[in-house]
Amino acid sequence: MIADGKDTFLMSGVNRDIVNCWMQCYERFKNQPQELVTRLRGNSVDATCQAIFGHMVANTYYKLDDQGKQLIKSPARLIKDGCGDCKSYTMFIACCLHCCGIPCIVRFVNFDGGNQYT
Repeated sequence: MIADGKDTFLMSGVNRDIVNCWMQCYERFKNQPQELVTRLRGNSVDATCQAIFGHMVANTYYKLDDQGKQLIKSPARLIKDGCGDCKSYTMFIACCLHCCGIPCIVRFVNFDGGNQYT
Protein backbone atom coordinates (compact mmCIF):
# COMPACT_ATOMS: atom_id res chain seq x y z
CA MET A 1 0.00 0.00 0.00
CA ILE A 2 1.88 3.04 -1.30
CA ALA A 3 0.67 6.64 -1.42
CA ASP A 4 1.68 8.33 -4.65
CA GLY A 5 0.93 11.89 -3.52
CA LYS A 6 -2.11 12.03 -5.77
CA ASP A 7 -4.61 10.18 -3.65
CA THR A 8 -5.99 12.98 -1.52
CA PHE A 9 -9.10 14.69 -2.79
CA LEU A 10 -9.94 18.24 -1.86
CA MET A 11 -13.63 19.02 -1.85
CA SER A 12 -15.74 22.02 -1.22
CA GLY A 13 -19.46 22.19 -1.52
CA VAL A 14 -22.54 20.98 0.24
CA ASN A 15 -22.93 17.64 1.95
CA ARG A 16 -24.31 15.98 -1.17
CA ASP A 17 -21.07 16.85 -3.02
CA ILE A 18 -18.88 15.51 -0.23
CA VAL A 19 -20.88 12.28 0.08
CA ASN A 20 -20.73 11.76 -3.70
CA CYS A 21 -16.97 12.37 -3.72
CA TRP A 22 -16.51 9.98 -0.79
CA MET A 23 -18.44 7.27 -2.64
CA GLN A 24 -16.38 7.79 -5.81
CA CYS A 25 -13.15 7.60 -3.80
CA TYR A 26 -14.35 4.40 -2.13
CA GLU A 27 -14.99 2.79 -5.52
CA ARG A 28 -11.54 3.82 -6.66
CA PHE A 29 -9.61 2.73 -3.55
CA LYS A 30 -11.66 -0.12 -2.08
CA ASN A 31 -9.02 -2.70 -3.07
CA GLN A 32 -5.99 -0.60 -2.09
CA PRO A 33 -5.31 -2.12 1.34
CA GLN A 34 -5.43 -5.75 0.12
CA GLU A 35 -1.81 -6.44 1.11
CA LEU A 36 -2.22 -4.78 4.51
CA VAL A 37 -5.32 -6.73 5.48
CA THR A 38 -3.64 -10.06 4.81
CA ARG A 39 -1.42 -9.21 7.80
CA LEU A 40 -4.34 -7.93 9.90
CA ARG A 41 -6.84 -10.71 9.27
CA GLY A 42 -7.76 -12.49 12.49
CA ASN A 43 -9.44 -15.81 13.16
CA SER A 44 -12.87 -14.15 13.46
CA VAL A 45 -14.70 -11.11 12.14
CA ASP A 46 -14.37 -9.43 15.55
CA ALA A 47 -10.61 -10.09 15.71
CA THR A 48 -10.15 -8.76 12.18
CA CYS A 49 -12.17 -5.61 12.90
CA GLN A 50 -10.21 -4.99 16.09
CA ALA A 51 -6.92 -5.43 14.23
CA ILE A 52 -7.97 -3.01 11.46
CA PHE A 53 -9.11 -0.37 13.93
CA GLY A 54 -6.06 -0.93 16.14
CA HIS A 55 -3.72 -0.51 13.18
CA MET A 56 -5.38 2.76 12.22
CA VAL A 57 -5.30 4.11 15.77
CA ALA A 58 -1.66 3.09 16.28
CA ASN A 59 -0.50 4.67 13.02
CA THR A 60 -2.60 7.83 12.72
CA TYR A 61 -4.09 10.63 14.75
CA TYR A 62 -7.34 12.50 14.28
CA LYS A 63 -7.02 15.96 12.74
CA LEU A 64 -9.88 18.14 11.60
CA ASP A 65 -9.67 19.52 8.07
CA ASP A 66 -8.84 23.19 7.77
CA GLN A 67 -11.82 25.54 7.65
CA GLY A 68 -13.39 25.52 4.18
CA LYS A 69 -11.56 22.36 3.05
CA GLN A 70 -12.82 18.81 2.96
CA LEU A 71 -10.06 16.24 2.43
CA ILE A 72 -10.81 12.64 1.60
CA LYS A 73 -7.68 10.51 1.81
CA SER A 74 -7.13 7.06 0.39
CA PRO A 75 -6.09 4.38 2.90
CA ALA A 76 -2.45 4.64 1.78
CA ARG A 77 -2.47 8.43 2.03
CA LEU A 78 -3.96 8.32 5.54
CA ILE A 79 -1.20 5.98 6.74
CA LYS A 80 1.54 7.96 4.95
CA ASP A 81 0.33 11.32 6.32
CA GLY A 82 -0.36 9.85 9.76
CA CYS A 83 -3.46 11.98 10.23
CA GLY A 84 -6.97 12.46 8.94
CA ASP A 85 -10.53 13.17 9.92
CA CYS A 86 -13.67 11.04 10.04
CA LYS A 87 -14.03 10.88 6.23
CA SER A 88 -10.53 9.48 5.81
CA TYR A 89 -10.80 7.18 8.84
CA THR A 90 -14.05 5.80 7.49
CA MET A 91 -12.51 5.36 4.04
CA PHE A 92 -9.65 3.36 5.57
CA ILE A 93 -11.93 1.09 7.59
CA ALA A 94 -14.50 0.57 4.80
CA CYS A 95 -11.78 -0.33 2.28
CA CYS A 96 -10.10 -2.74 4.70
CA LEU A 97 -13.43 -4.41 5.45
CA HIS A 98 -14.13 -4.70 1.72
CA CYS A 99 -10.77 -6.42 1.18
CA CYS A 100 -11.59 -8.86 3.99
CA GLY A 101 -15.02 -9.62 2.54
CA ILE A 102 -16.73 -8.15 5.61
CA PRO A 103 -19.86 -6.21 4.64
CA CYS A 104 -20.33 -2.77 6.14
CA ILE A 105 -22.65 0.20 5.88
CA VAL A 106 -21.36 3.76 6.00
CA ARG A 107 -23.67 6.29 7.60
CA PHE A 108 -23.23 10.03 7.26
CA VAL A 109 -24.58 11.57 10.46
CA ASN A 110 -25.28 14.87 12.17
CA PHE A 111 -24.64 15.44 15.87
CA ASP A 112 -25.41 19.14 16.26
CA GLY A 113 -29.05 19.25 15.18
CA GLY A 114 -28.42 21.20 11.98
CA ASN A 115 -29.00 20.07 8.45
CA GLN A 116 -25.35 19.36 7.58
CA TYR A 117 -23.42 16.16 8.28
CA THR A 118 -20.84 16.62 11.02
